[in-house]
Amino acid sequence: MTSVMDAAAHLADAPLREIRDFIDQTVAEIDAIPDRLARDEPITITLELILTIDDEDKERLNLEMDQANKNIER
Repeated sequence: MTSVMDAAAHLADAPLREIRDFIDQTVAEIDAIPDRLARDEPITITLELILTIDDEDKERLNLEMDQANKNIER
């Protein structure tokens, strides 16, 4: 059962990386605002957060779940 839990935990790896990248991008955009205002530049900021789950991680979880089910049926 531990391997199922480990595989499930890895499903969050890609979304967590994407959230960190989104936060870094947001901070960079916000940090640039004072300089852009000082130069009287128009400011439009568009931020997009897309979360994905890695196909290999999904497949690993499915395999671990199948194995766990087989072990339970024995």
